[in-house]
Amino acid sequence: MIGNGVGMSTGTVGNLQLNDLTGTYGGCGQATINAGGVLRALGQTTIASLSGSKTNTFSIEVGKSDAAGAIMTLNGGTVEVCTNSALRVDNATCGAGAGAGLLRGAGTISRATAGVNFAILSESLIRVGDTNATPAIGTLTVNNGNLTNTSAGTIYFDFNATTNDQIAISGGTATIAGTLTFTNAPGFTPVKGMGKNWDFVRADSMTYSATDNMAALMTSKGLAAGVDYSFGVVTDGAVQALRLKIFNKPGTVVFIR
Repeated sequence: MIGNGVGMSTGTVGNLQLNDLTGTYGGCGQATINAGGVLRALGQTTIASLSGSKTNTFSIEVGKSDAAGAIMTLNGGTVEVCTNSALRVDNATCGAGAGAGLLRGAGTISRATAGVNFAILSESLIRVGDTNATPAIGTLTVNNGNLTNTSAGTIYFDFNATTNDQIAISGGTATIAGTLTFTNAPGFTPVKGMGKNWDFVRADSMTYSATDNMAALMTSKGLAAGVDYSFGVVTDGAVQALRLKIFNKPGTVVFIR
């Protein structure tokens, strides 16, 4: 359900297209887009808000100053954003004890029509992979969009021995400020000598100035930066990646006389 459901439709699978929607949809709205479902927002002068209304800048807004705490969950579904518009995750709260806007899950956010890239502007919370309160690992795919995590934004990533949460951007850029929080999944502990890479964000180009807990997390596991692991933006062919690399265990050299 989107907003308070007024003038809207609900369903677990199917398409919902919003063409120049106007009006106010208040309350702490939630929308879940399951596999096979599409939420398509068209009209550059309209908000299709999960919560909030009345602005002519953004196509989709998750949370807004007059009514926020909205949640958009991608559960294998697709969100399509109008060219030259944005999906904004706002940091306003909604009522006593309610949280700020939240974008979460695994699925695809794409440009609805050909043209200028859309933007994902996060001033609040992104939990990659999670479709509910229980952490899960997944991929948030962005096609022809540019991600900006502002100084007020926080992104959460989990990783285990074989895979990790990832924001995979194709045909777009990533500008990452704010806060990034990394957690090793239950049952997994990073150890020296693993010889493993984890790419948390991949994009055509990337600017990284965020505050993160990676150094503290690795230190708590007994790993030293530059000796046991590296973390930062690296170039990988035609793209850039925000990568954690735990080095291989040093080999043993045997001298024969």
